[in-house]
Amino acid sequence: MNATEASQIPAERAFPEGEYDARIAKTRAAMDRTDTDVLLIHSVANICYLTGYQTPLADWYHCFILPRNGAPVLQVCDPELAAMNTYLTTLLPVSWERMDDAADQLADYLVTIGAAKSRIGVELRRPGLNPFTEHRLATKLPAATFIDANDVVLKLRAVKSPAEIAHLSEAARLSALGMEAAIASIHAGVTENYITA
Repeated sequence: MNATEASQIPAERAFPEGEYDARIAKTRAAMDRTDTDVLLIHSVANICYLTGYQTPLADWYHCFILPRNGAPVLQVCDPELAAMNTYLTTLLPVSWERMDDAADQLADYLVTIGAAKSRIGVELRRPGLNPFTEHRLATKLPAATFIDANDVVLKLRAVKSPAEIAHLSEAARLSALGMEAAIASIHAGVTENYITA
């Protein structure tokens, strides 16, 4: 999907673009400290943090490709959702019927951007990167060095930005209002479903 096609899908984004730019900049600074040339993020939660990408299809294939220099890319089975939720302009679609092909597509893309002999960070202890994909990458990129980048994004997520704190405060306010309404509706003969509603 190209940028023109993506721009025709209505956006549903949780934060302004600058918030994601700042997160990516912090991630790249962490990559600098570990001499990581490319970071492959397969954890959906970490992809969401860095791009805004959301999907109900958590068991499908997803990979956020973040080079230290150059445009970030999102490789997904549902590019329409990616276009709705992210500001990314480059999406690599993966066929959901042939998700195993994603590993070869990823390896080929890494070769295309000149990363065949690079230090590539992967999340070895997070959901998302399966052994098949890890093996295909190692086979197709024998000159690359794969390093464990498991905690890179997690450490950044632990420190909240002002925009995140504002969202958390609003969520807490709405939760308190919901609890107050639920408590006020409790009396004899009322069902749990009524209180929940």
